[in-house]
Amino acid sequence: MMRIFFLMLFWMAWNNLSAQTTTPAADSTRERPAFIITDPKEVANHEGELISIEGCIVKASFNERLKGKPIFLDMFASYPNNLFSVVIWESNQAEFLPALEYNQKTVRITGRPMRKKNQERLSIELHNPKQITILGPCKS
Repeated sequence: MMRIFFLMLFWMAWNNLSAQTTTPAADSTRERPAFIITDPKEVANHEGELISIEGCIVKASFNERLKGKPIFLDMFASYPNNLFSVVIWESNQAEFLPALEYNQKTVRITGRPMRKKNQERLSIELHNPKQITILGPCKS
């Protein structure tokens, strides 16, 4: 009886150990990018890659007239002069701060810059609040 107990205990410990060593599913909240981009021109060189970008949100806006009612976070420069878009769609907004809370803040955004069909501009969609960290006010 004691042997069965120890065998069961060993088996449970082994299963827990192997469960802890499995690789988690790849998503932008678990993976860590290898570097942080601070030059907006560099984003285009990393389309589809998981990257982190640090910079100032010069304008944060909520556009309720567009389908999906997006929040746009313009980093480095305001639209149409910014080189990529950061978007939080309505379906995810409940988990994020209101748009104006990001305005004039230096942030770190982690995500994958992607190009939508028929669009030149890259965009990074935020699905999880762990993808954005406020680092402080923008430096003048």
